[in-house]
Amino acid sequence: MFALKVLREARRAVPFLNYAFGVVGLAAAASLIVGLIGYDRLAIFATALVLIGAVLLFAVAQLVTSQSRASVWAGIVILWTVIAMFVIFAGFTVSAFARGEPCNWADYIGVRSACAGRTMQATVIGDPGTAFAGGPGEPNPGCPNHNVEVCVYPKNRGKLILGTESLVIENRTTERTEAAISKRSELQICYLLTATTGACETRYEITAKASATEEFTPPQ
Repeated sequence: MFALKVLREARRAVPFLNYAFGVVGLAAAASLIVGLIGYDRLAIFATALVLIGAVLLFAVAQLVTSQSRASVWAGIVILWTVIAMFVIFAGFTVSAFARGEPCNWADYIGVRSACAGRTMQATVIGDPGTAFAGGPGEPNPGCPNHNVEVCVYPKNRGKLILGTESLVIENRTTERTEAAISKRSELQICYLLTATTGACETRYEITAKASATEEFTPPQ
């Protein structure tokens, strides 16, 4: 009884405590949800909704209790930002249940995705490589050419679409460097990067990576 009396007196003295108690209650609800359901997807959704409610409650408290114009505007911005995020979140979720799209969200929440069994395409990029010849540290005379092959492979268990390959050049000297396709199939596309030098003290180089479009079927 004494504790309740103290709380009542505190609420009269500081009205903002009413909203603080609301935030504490929402946090306790989130803890109970996680405790009862566990750390699965449903718990994540429920906890996210509770946290959104906490932010909304805080923003409303700022709007109601603050005498500062800046605080009021900050509360309005927070309020509308959270509302917009909630509307987008709810829209994606309803669309995932109704149409199976967006596919990534439908897959995550465990409903039938509209992309399951449907062919998709994505750009895949391989690791970069550098071919060079000459420069500091190279034997002079007789400096060798350090050629390299850069490749791209399917990353989604699909196949590369021939004709979509390209070479992404990151750095290249204006002369004495070349790049040509050395391997070309649906499982591997490679470019051979070459560099030559007429004088070993001068370095010529090319740094690039292979790119292509992959066609694949998302897992169901």
